[in-house]
Amino acid sequence: MVEDNFLDAELIKREIKKNGISFVDRIVETKDEFTEALEQFSPDIILSDYSLPSFDGMRALKIRQEKAPDIPFILVTGSINEETAVEVMKAGADDYILKGHIARIGSAIKAAIEKKEAVQMQKQSEQQLRILSLAVEQSPASIIITDIKGEIEYINQKCREVTGYTAQEMIGKNPRILKSGLTSMETYQLLWASITSGKEWHGELINRKKNGELYYESALIAPITNEKGEVTHYLAVKEDITERKKAQIALEQNHNLLKKVLDESLHFIDVSTEELNFQHMVDTMRELSGADFVHFNLFEENGSDFFTMAYSGLSELISKGFSLLGFELTNKKWPADPWLSKQLANQVIVRFNSVVELAGHVLPKPLCKLLDATLHISGIYIVTVRKNNQSIGDFTLVFTDGKELHSNEIVSIFANQIGLFIDRKRAEDALLRKMEELERFHRLTVDRELTMIDLKKEINTLLKEMGKEPKYTIVE
Repeated sequence: MVEDNFLDAELIKREIKKNGISFVDRIVETKDEFTEALEQFSPDIILSDYSLPSFDGMRALKIRQEKAPDIPFILVTGSINEETAVEVMKAGADDYILKGHIARIGSAIKAAIEKKEAVQMQKQSEQQLRILSLAVEQSPASIIITDIKGEIEYINQKCREVTGYTAQEMIGKNPRILKSGLTSMETYQLLWASITSGKEWHGELINRKKNGELYYESALIAPITNEKGEVTHYLAVKEDITERKKAQIALEQNHNLLKKVLDESLHFIDVSTEELNFQHMVDTMRELSGADFVHFNLFEENGSDFFTMAYSGLSELISKGFSLLGFELTNKKWPADPWLSKQLANQVIVRFNSVVELAGHVLPKPLCKLLDATLHISGIYIVTVRKNNQSIGDFTLVFTDGKELHSNEIVSIFANQIGLFIDRKRAEDALLRKMEELERFHRLTVDRELTMIDLKKEINTLLKEMGKEPKYTIVE
């Protein structure tokens, strides 16, 4: 309380108590005392006389406005004219009371406190509304709010980013503006049946952005009701799951490709000849990788030179053209390329941008450039086939017209399978050769034993004819 008259202060306090208001108070008379009380006493309400010897109500009101504008301020004075009263109220006072009508002090304090609490509640509500508004606007999920007719009233920032539409372009429109035609009618029917009956709907939608790009959304759509339980709006909270769906589709494709690798491996050995079916290998690699042209080189077991065993993707005309020029693509021995071997060392897949980059150091560069331009080469991949860290062959995959290899893992697994088959076939061939050598040795040994027996029989026969005892005991 800002008051310099002790009797007036006591009168005011007595009147407050008569109104059933419990309180503790501090009386101040100067600016410094008032400022200190604001900071340390933290009053719930300020009662101030208008005029004091060294201070006044208007200055107190000004300090209150600067330091604690939420504390109610009531001017309690002996006399005040109408102009001053208006000035005080404009300056921010909550009320003014003449000391001659002090009985009104209780109701004035209660009204001021109630007003303060109402203002605080309003500020809290406004703050919560601001926080909620910011949370919705800055949400990592797309949010759309429509009226009961389905016309869009609000979209948040994420929705604008995902769809490419501005708020002006979408507000007033129906969400069907995003419709791609790829979501089934049954899905939309179930959606509307759920939300119009007051239930939530959750599912996936395939929509189209402003630029025409398709995207997948996981959506939760629910009705918004008023205090009477009537549906007034619909709320859609949606998450862009395009990358997740792409990964899922890629995983399924990889699973199918892996199954194909296992299935096709049954045909890597020709049952009629019991030889490795290299043509089937390159055909399968071309299908798995999506390459336009594939060929396979098999390295010599005890050397660095190699043979091109099979190719896939060249037209018959181009193949015949190579043959007429005396350039056989298969069953031809090629010398090792030290530069290329160094590039491929310790790597399964290596990409080259062009024929010039891959072979410009061994072939005329004009020819390499011609091949790049004519075939529209976009990438060449060398996939090394290894067993026990030793290179036993490689696939060359050629892509054209902007295409590239997308499934390195599948191609690597396939190359590993090929390495196992080639190694097993070589081991089987080596075993077969050893067995044939053993069989030849065995036959030679048996023939020698039979010859020795015949000789011993002839000697024994001659000894008998000479009347002598046989020298050799022969076990048939």
